[in-house]
Amino acid sequence: MRWRTVVATLLSLLLLLLAGALPDARAADATKTLRVALSTAETGFDPQAVSDSYSFAVIDAMFDPLYSYDYFARPVRMVPNTAVGLPEVTDGGRTYTIKVKPGIVFAADPAFGGKRRELTAEDYVYSLKRIFDPKVRSYWLYVFEHNLVGLDEVLARARSTDAFDYDAPIEGLQAIDRFTLRIRFRRPNYGFEWWLTTPQFAAVAREVVDAYQDASHRVMENPVGTGPYRLKQWTRGQRILLEANPDYRDVRYPAPGPGSAPGDRAIAEGLIGRRLPLVGNVDIRIIEEAQPRLLSFDSGELDYIGVPASLSARVLA
Repeated sequence: MRWRTVVATLLSLLLLLLAGALPDARAADATKTLRVALSTAETGFDPQAVSDSYSFAVIDAMFDPLYSYDYFARPVRMVPNTAVGLPEVTDGGRTYTIKVKPGIVFAADPAFGGKRRELTAEDYVYSLKRIFDPKVRSYWLYVFEHNLVGLDEVLARARSTDAFDYDAPIEGLQAIDRFTLRIRFRRPNYGFEWWLTTPQFAAVAREVVDAYQDASHRVMENPVGTGPYRLKQWTRGQRILLEANPDYRDVRYPAPGPGSAPGDRAIAEGLIGRRLPLVGNVDIRIIEEAQPRLLSFDSGELDYIGVPASLSARVLA
């Protein structure tokens, strides 16, 4: 299964980085389309509800966790995404304090009533609380259960009443002001910062969940995030079309730093400083069999595929 995770990770990087706006344009070039394939069908686009790497590869293009990575650094290092800086870790690894960047907005959606909706610390509080909601059945609850301060009592009450109270305070998860998030654990948890780079901890808006949730409090079909792309069209298990989010903030292609590998400068040549995302559209097709995927690539129908393990000898010969 490891190679599948690698393929999905590479795809998510392509969606975010290899797509060509002019340097000062507000939107990506709508005439350009990146065509890729997944070998397994997606399950949906709810960051807190899915658990498969293929769905996350698409979610990663539409939603924002607090942190990302500098892939040109050696070794790769964590960098702020929607956060102002790296988390302040205090109290012997028990407390994380994080500042969210002002001015980031969600993609426009009717759920916001025609208003621009700014991302705040409370959105991350709400999104993490969705992981605790028994109806969502999030796979990621184990990251917090029995360690986040005040969670076990809230969980016990939700399980006994079959209702999670999103307005009930949790001592270990608070927005202490509009743009400051604080997370507190019972025991040291220095590894938690790496979880903050993952799409399952990305921010969703409460208005969107209220508008589109199903009986399980999931929003699989109406993803609305702050990321570089938004969902344009979806034929379940067959095709996913993404388009550049016109409300995406000003993010530029990074320059390789002093610690980068020798070939990184060549990779980035002509891209440094250009506004992301680079292409206006991403066309994702579900092609489960390895041979048809390779044939689609050879015929020019796809721009990128992961080398299927069953055909590696042929491809790499």
